[in-house]
Amino acid sequence: MNRERGYSLMEMLVVVAIIGVLMLVTVPNFITMRKSSIVKGGLRQFTSDLRAARQRAVTSSTLVRVAFANGTRRYYVFESTDEGANWDLIGDQNPRYLPEDVYLENGTGTAEFPDNETDNGLGTFPDITFERTGVARAPNGLGKVLLKTNFIDIPKPLYTISVRTTGMIATE
Repeated sequence: MNRERGYSLMEMLVVVAIIGVLMLVTVPNFITMRKSSIVKGGLRQFTSDLRAARQRAVTSSTLVRVAFANGTRRYYVFESTDEGANWDLIGDQNPRYLPEDVYLENGTGTAEFPDNETDNGLGTFPDITFERTGVARAPNGLGKVLLKTNFIDIPKPLYTISVRTTGMIATE
């Protein structure tokens, strides 16, 4: 007897159902993982730029300032060679932008970093200024910047970046 080999319709439906169930479980996890990596990438980018600003202040023996617009994705990096009388933007990428749906805020919603410097007509921003020795100007020895996101379905939608007067930068 010649019997044709193959899969029955029932076997095919079972396989399709198993694939569907697996997709229902894994796709949301991949979406959450992607959103979380966007936020962490923004955190790494901003802290890296803070550390680079501090390093530039030390190596070029100038004042370097990071200023950001509260509640937005953009921030600026300035340099002053004349003790803060004039500030010039550093590099081609100014303003710098965090990824979409990631934004910066002051640690308490008030100006933890005092804005007593002129931003060359760019507006009023809270500032993190690094001295040529690498120390930071932060009131009460500690300034905080919050990195937030609108994604509510990720494990950690808020990070705190702390800048101590010693210049140490830490994330929580």
